[in-house]
Order: sequence, then structure tokens, then C-alpha cells
Amino acid sequence: MEQLTRKQFLTKMALLGLMSIGLPELLRSKQKGEDVSAMNTNLPKNQSKDISDYGIIDLHCHPSLKMFLLNKQMWKRQHPKPGPNILHMQENMHELGAGFVKGLLVAHHLPEGVVRDWTLARFLPIIKLFYPNIQKRIEYENAENYTQINQMIDLLEEQICVVNQQQSNVQFKIAHNFCEYTAAINQGFIPIAHAIEGAHALGRNKPIPHGKSNNCSKEENEDISAGAMIDASAITLEQKAKHYLDNLEALKKRGVCLITISHFYKNDLAYPTEGVSADAKTTFGIKWEYSKRENLPLTKIGCLVVERMLDIGVIVDMTHCSPKGRAKIIELNQDRIKKGKAPRPLVFTHVGAQGVFKISDEQNNNGRNSTFNAYNASDEEILSISKCGGVIGVIAENFWLTGCDAHSKIWNAQDFKYGIEYMIDTMIYINEHTEKKDFSNISLGTDFDGFADAPDDLYKASQLDALVKRMKERIKDPKDEIIKKIMSENALRILKLGWGSAEENTTC
Repeated sequence: MEQLTRKQFLTKMALLGLMSIGLPELLRSKQKGEDVSAMNTNLPKNQSKDISDYGIIDLHCHPSLKMFLLNKQMWKRQHPKPGPNILHMQENMHELGAGFVKGLLVAHHLPEGVVRDWTLARFLPIIKLFYPNIQKRIEYENAENYTQINQMIDLLEEQICVVNQQQSNVQFKIAHNFCEYTAAINQGFIPIAHAIEGAHALGRNKPIPHGKSNNCSKEENEDISAGAMIDASAITLEQKAKHYLDNLEALKKRGVCLITISHFYKNDLAYPTEGVSADAKTTFGIKWEYSKRENLPLTKIGCLVVERMLDIGVIVDMTHCSPKGRAKIIELNQDRIKKGKAPRPLVFTHVGAQGVFKISDEQNNNGRNSTFNAYNASDEEILSISKCGGVIGVIAENFWLTGCDAHSKIWNAQDFKYGIEYMIDTMIYINEHTEKKDFSNISLGTDFDGFADAPDDLYKASQLDALVKRMKERIKDPKDEIIKKIMSENALRILKLGWGSAEENTTC
């Protein structure tokens, strides 16, 4: 037997570790892909055209994440499967060209916390053999985050140009404002609007290692020892906030229509809730866990940035934000009335409903996931969203809808292979807790290409017809009007009222 050097041994062991993460995913994808293949053939051939008339707008998807992180190319044919699709691109031109998608909000997410918190980071030296630039694609945890997010936006725009050259039947267009977005739809293009997931993309400052700041809230000072990002050199709050506000304004000029304030880890604006399912944490080796200590309101910088977003017309997405942070955002939006300004529509782009999750979790998982449910919209938040004309995008991931999915390690996991029924259950529940109960506050946020654990019956864009078909069977009259609201009209309304000047958008 050949004797290995120490370096060769370590390399082989690291490869084995890496394969232990990726191989089960590949095998699981293959098995489930064969199981689902027959499900897509039960639609009448003439129904595809009818479904395309509903014009689906996806409030939350991530094609740029896989382009940036894994060098994926949108014009190449991919083979997405059920599950997290670590290696397959769900939103490629072939899937989007199926005729059901009318528009996209592409969420640019800069992976955070990987080096200091993910077990997967141990394999970075090996991963770099296959993806040499991967370490440059993980956040730098400083002001350079802003440069990285712009590189991700650049990459998407470059790939869209190539995609348009590759095909003539489906053409895409980057929209920089609401008028361009609607014009693209009217001209037969699929418009793409830029969005940002996680305000760490605006940059981070150096943490204060010791001591307290007179400019910090009580909660911020209590959290300094845990690594809160506060600029010790800034004398005033306005000076602290200038860096973030300037970057916000610049992204708005680039065409960014929406920012998800928080994400998996705390940033300089907000604190998170639990945003990764237990099974996904095991897959990626994520060690951070949510605790009540993390349920803190926006930082003072966060308040200033949110107020500026509401003023200039960048939609505030409350997904992933702590409950107290969401309450503060709702309060700041209501305070606009005192200043003679109209409230803006607030959104959750990709969540479930706490009421549905709680019932399912107690019945099927013995209440083990209670800390995870804070991620979803509460009944009170649903009502607040409806009062300001906002929307809640229902996610295509069973865990956040039910507290369980097909990959959980509990006895009844296989009951949760299919997700469309749970999505519609959640839509109906949300509607029952809105002010007008007319389905005006519900939309779709698939989270495709965000490594979300997609169900067996909805893991790629070309399957959205199955969702519409089932909605037509379950939702009461008037079916067509309601489905059009959920699939596109509600999304267009919040873009009109929340992106840029609502007055200017009335002329589009």
C-alpha cells in the first residue's frame, strides 16, 4: 500500500468530509427527482397558456448567489431537484422561460458568518481547489461588504446580457425603477429588480472590544461584549450612520428596490431571529442558535436607515428580523403620519404564518421548534401589514410552513414531502387575519437558489403551474381575481407604492 505524506492524508480526509456533506444531497436529489417526474405531466396541454396569464412575480429568489459563490451560469441547462439544491441552479433561463414567471426580485445575499461559525469553513482550503475565488465571495465583515455586494449585482447584470444573446423567445431586462419594471412587462420582457438580503451588505464597522458608548441604546451597550458592531471613532450618531446612509442612497440609484434588514446574524442595524432550520444547520455545520437575548429592537443606526428607506422609497423587508425589531419598523412607519407623510407598504418576502406553524408543529413534532416560529409572521404582524397595504410572500419551504420537512430526523417526516398544500393553507390563514380579508396582502417568495429545502412538488420555476392549478381548486370564487392578486397584482402594488416616489409611479 502506498504510504501517504501528512499533507496528502489531510487532503484526503478533508475531501471525505466534503463528500459527506455533498454526496447525501446528490443521492437524495436523484432519488426524489425520479419520484417527482410523473407529477408534472398531469396538466392539460392547453392549461400552460392559461396559467401564464396570471403572470407570476417572485418576491424573493437568489440566482446571483450561486453565480457569485459557485460560478454558476444562468444560460446553462441545470437539473434542480427537491431539497436545498446545493449544486443545481433553480432559476436558470430554461426554467424561467417556461412561461409562468412575469417578473423577479433577485435578492443579493453576501454569505455571512461562514469563517467564524460554520463547520464547513474547515474545508475551505479544499473547496478552493474547485472554486478558487470562494473566499473572496464570503463577506469581509467590514466596509468592503458594500464593494462585494456591488460585484454580485454586476455579475447578475453581465449574465443577463449573455442570456439575452443566447435566446430570442424569452428576454430579460434589468429595471431600475417601477416605471421601467412595468414597461418591461408590457413589452414582453421578464423584468428583474435588484434587492438586498441582509443589511450587512451596507458594510460593518469595527466592534468596540471594551467599554460603553453614550450614543448607544441600553440594549446595544449590553451587547457590546458579544461583538456588536459599533464605531468607536464616531462622535455623533449621525456620523456613525453616514456610511450606511451613503451606501443606501447609492444602491437606490443602482435600482435596488428592497432591503431585508436582518439575516442569519446580527448586523449594525438589526438583530435576527432563528433563520436556518435545524436540518440545514446540521448540513452546513452552523453553530449559532437564537435565544431570547437576541430579541432586541433596531439599533439607533438601524432606525435612521429604516427612516431613510421609507423616505426615498426602498421597501423594508422584515423577514429574518427579531420580533422587537419588526415592531420598531412598524412603529417608524406609523410615525410618518405625524410628520404629514403616508406610511409605506412593509413586507415579509419569504415566510410562513406563526398560527399555522404552531398547530402543525404541536401535532407532528411535539412542539420542538417553538424557537423557530419567531421567524414567521404573527397574527398581529399580519394585521399591521394589511393596514399599511403591504404583502407577505409565502415561502416554498415546508419547515417554515409546518415545523417539519422531508429531511427532518423525526418519525413522520415523509408526511411532509409535498409543500403546495401547506403553502395554500398558509395563504388562507394569512387572509383570515388581514383587515379586509380580500387576499390583497399575500404574494409569493420562493427562496429558490437560496439553499432552501424545497418540497418535492415545487422546487423549480417551471412547476409554478402546479401551485396555480391547486389554488384554482381550493380558493373560493372569484378564483381568477384572487389568484391574479396573489401571483402578481399585489407584488406590483407594493412596488408602485414602496419603490421610489409613489407620486411619480402613478404616471407609469
